[in-house]
Order: sequence, then structure tokens, then C-alpha cells
Amino acid sequence: MEQQPATSRDVRIHDVLQVVTREGTIAVKELADELGVSPMTVYRDVAALETSGLIQRSHGRVTAAPFSMAEASSLMRMGTELDAKQRIADAALPLLAPGLTIAMDDSTTCRHLFPGLGELAPLTVVTNARFIADAVRDSAELELITLGGSYLRWADAYAGPMTEAMIDQVSPDVCIMSTTAVTGGVCSHPDEAMAAVKGRLMRAARQRILLVDRTKFSRNALHRFLPLSEVDVVITEKSLDPAHLATLRDQVERVITV
Repeated sequence: MEQQPATSRDVRIHDVLQVVTREGTIAVKELADELGVSPMTVYRDVAALETSGLIQRSHGRVTAAPFSMAEASSLMRMGTELDAKQRIADAALPLLAPGLTIAMDDSTTCRHLFPGLGELAPLTVVTNARFIADAVRDSAELELITLGGSYLRWADAYAGPMTEAMIDQVSPDVCIMSTTAVTGGVCSHPDEAMAAVKGRLMRAARQRILLVDRTKFSRNALHRFLPLSEVDVVITEKSLDPAHLATLRDQVERVITV
């Protein structure tokens, strides 16, 4: 199945989040005027973002949630850095081979591995992300193992002790994922439960591949889960700051730039 582009609603919701983050707090009417849509449309979009815990609404005003403790929802992440994510994912495909068991988390960059991943079948995908499981399910050539647990709506994925216990029962050949931030040579994530899943899933695999566009190096996140020294391959952008690129090459055996 070919990857579906971001819909106009996806783009609009992303724009809502950008404006609210920039302003800190803004009236619904002002937000509607800036985006050129009706207040009713804004209310529907805001409701979706409220469910994800990214913004809060009170008395006709919308306020951004603190991003140091909240990851952007899977819907928002699907609509950002699309070109970079696709190039990075395309560079990861040649590292894979038929017969492998591949672990993936809720990193939206992993979604860009489809439909190319199906061309490498037979493969088995192990994932805690519902949207990744859906992509695998739609490819008849791929086998699927899902990791359950507590469902996190903002991530469209599962995390928690049950998820971690399931990870302990598998030994993937490869783990491919991204991360919210790379700071001081360590991968980190705003959500404690998801950080634990990411670290456990990476360490369960024989080979670890990290997919990170340049934006990941300008962020910070609270919960550390894996040092770069434990990663086998990093795929990133050629436009990454030379200082960050030098750090990567000092700590990781193989760095691929696209």
C-alpha cells in the first residue's frame, strides 16, 4: 500500500499547534481569523489536540501545554519534516534483508519505511505502535507481532510494564527508531513510559539503527533512554550542524548522511 500524504485537516491541526505554541495563549476567534477558517472548525481541531494533551482550552482561549513534558502527538509528527524523514527512511531500507525480524516503536519516521519494507519480504515486524501495525497489516507479505499494554492516545501506541514484559520475550534482529532529542550524546524523550519502551526495545535487538533528522539535535527532553555509544548506525541529514555530526562520528560506528 502506498503511503498516504498528510490530509488538509492534518496540516490545519499542525498549523493550530504552531500558532498556539508561538502565542502561548490565544482566543479561539483570533486563531480562526489567523488560519482563515471558522471558529467551529477551530473548536473541532482544538478538541483533537486537547485529547492528545498538547493544548488546553478554557473560556474561549487556547493555551499550549508545556512541551518539556509532552511529546507531539502521532498525528502532528506525521505532518512534520516529511521530506527529511522519507530520505532517511529510504537510506535505512538497504540495511535490511529478507528473513529479518525488525522492531519499531511509535517513531513516525518508521512509517516512511512503507511500502518499501514489503518489497523485502519475508519479514516480521515487532511493534508497540498501532499505526505501524496497521501499515504491516496492509502488506500481505509481512508478518506482525504486536506489543500491547496501556494505550497512549497521543502516541497511538502502547507503553507501560505490560509492554516492557512483552519486549523481554523477543529478540529482534534489528531495531529501528527515532527519538525526540539527542543531547550530550544521549537519546531522550519527554514521556517516561515511552522512554522506557524505547530503551528496552533497542537493547533487545542485535543491531540498532537510529533515524534522526537535524531538528532532533536542537531539542531537549527529560527522560534519557540510550547513549549514542550503544547505537550501531545513525542515519541523519547532510545539513546537520558540523559539530553535531562530529559528535555522532566520534560515538557511533557508522553514520550515514542523506
